[in-house]
Amino acid sequence: MKPTPFRLVPALLTGTAILVSSARLAAADSTVAPAEGKHFVIVHGAWGGGWAFREVEKLLRADGHQVHRITLTGQGERAHLASPEIDLDLHIQDVVSTLEFEELKNVVLVGHSYGGMVITGVADRVYPRIAHTVHLDAILPVDGESVQTRSRRTTSSNRSRPSLNPSR
Repeated sequence: MKPTPFRLVPALLTGTAILVSSARLAAADSTVAPAEGKHFVIVHGAWGGGWAFREVEKLLRADGHQVHRITLTGQGERAHLASPEIDLDLHIQDVVSTLEFEELKNVVLVGHSYGGMVITGVADRVYPRIAHTVHLDAILPVDGESVQTRSRRTTSSNRSRPSLNPSR
C-alpha cells in the first residue's frame, strides 16, 4: 500500500528534528566559521519526492545553509517519467548529475528510507564532492547489496527467529 502524506507526517517530523539538530551541531563545530553554512542535498525515499522535505529546507535555510531537494526520476512530481527501465543506477545518476551540473562540493548528502541506497551509490561514485552522508531512517547497504537482496536477507533472518506467538 502506498503511504499517504498523513502517515508520513510523524516520520518526517522526527526526521526533520534530527536533521535540523544535526545541522545545528555541525554548524556549531569550532572548525567551521560561524558565517559558513553547509550545503545539504536531500534524497527522498520510495514513493516520495523532494516536496516531502520542504519544511526541512525552510529550517535549514533559516540557519544559513544551502539546500537542494532532489526528486528522483519516476517519483513525486516526476512520476510521469516512470517506466520499468528506471532502477537504482538511474536514481544514483540523478543525484550525481545534480552535484556535477550545480558544481556542488563539500556536500552533506542526506538519504531518507530508499534514499539511503541512492546516497550510498552517489558517495561511491563522486566521493571527493561529499563531506558527510546522513542516513535518515534509511537503508544502509553493504557492498554489492541491492534492495531486493536486502529484502530477502531481512525476510529470511526474520523467519529463523523464534516466534513469541504460539500459533506461528
